[in-house]
Amino acid sequence: MISRMLAATAALSVAAWSAELSSSLFDRLEYRSIGPASMGGRITDVEGVAGRPELVYVATASGGLFKTTNGGTTWTPIFDPNPRSRSAILQ
Repeated sequence: MISRMLAATAALSVAAWSAELSSSLFDRLEYRSIGPASMGGRITDVEGVAGRPELVYVATASGGLFKTTNGGTTWTPIFDPNPRSRSAILQ
């Protein structure tokens, strides 16, 4: 009995994972801000690179500059190891 239930569950799981995900499921989604709740961490600018959708730069209100090369999955701080003033570098 238990082996039949496990087999049925496995078959349903495989069928569910093999179904294609339709982009129409996301048609009604709208952009909304979900944070941060405090003033720290504010984003002041976002810049993409034409022809390279995976490459994005983000500037923060506190002076941080971050870069992603994988569409936002991971972010790398650009000036963290550099002790110089960020505004002096960017001018």
